[in-house]
Amino acid sequence: MSDVSVDGIKQKLLGKPGDVPGGPLLNLIGVGGDDLAPRFEEIHNLVRDLQRKMEAVLFAVNDVARELAWARLGIQAHPAAMRIVAKYELLTSLHLRNKKTAERLQNAILDLNLGVPVDLITLHGVIMGKSAVDPSQPSLLQEWVAKWRGRNIGHQAINLRIQNYFTMLAQLQYKGAILLVSAHLAYDEADEAITAMRSTLQHISEQQRLLQQIWT
Repeated sequence: MSDVSVDGIKQKLLGKPGDVPGGPLLNLIGVGGDDLAPRFEEIHNLVRDLQRKMEAVLFAVNDVARELAWARLGIQAHPAAMRIVAKYELLTSLHLRNKKTAERLQNAILDLNLGVPVDLITLHGVIMGKSAVDPSQPSLLQEWVAKWRGRNIGHQAINLRIQNYFTMLAQLQYKGAILLVSAHLAYDEADEAITAMRSTLQHISEQQRLLQQIWT
């Protein structure tokens, strides 16, 4: 097997004892072997430096790509998340005697177009990477893990960021479940309230299993 090491290549360039004086390459450029050796090392160091810089550039490009993918998924989840937060804040600040506002809120929660059921399904799809429109869509959790994986801040610090992010997503979905339970119970729909809570818990369990698969 041929020698592809730096020393092997240098030896071939400089020639071996008994070869034409100056080596095969040196006869062409008119430089003695002793003069070429330092130059060779200089070029070799330059190549190594360029390689390190190229690796840094490629890492930066990949990092930007991960950021863009995560941001794109975040934009998809944002409207649904904000609607749930707004309805939840209204529910917790709602005066019990404000019957008309309560009825409007109940209807908004259960709305088939912009209601909480649709928003929870949207969130679950983005978090898990399930999309009927784009089957190749990545998971928001996967992109969040990729965003931090390999950062030079220590495994414990990365783990804390990932776990906090998952907790935030879970709490957001719990708020949606509370909204649904409140609205269904207001209409004496106990079975629907139980189904809504169970569905949310199942989704969060699926998301937790995914997180365990992609981050340990």
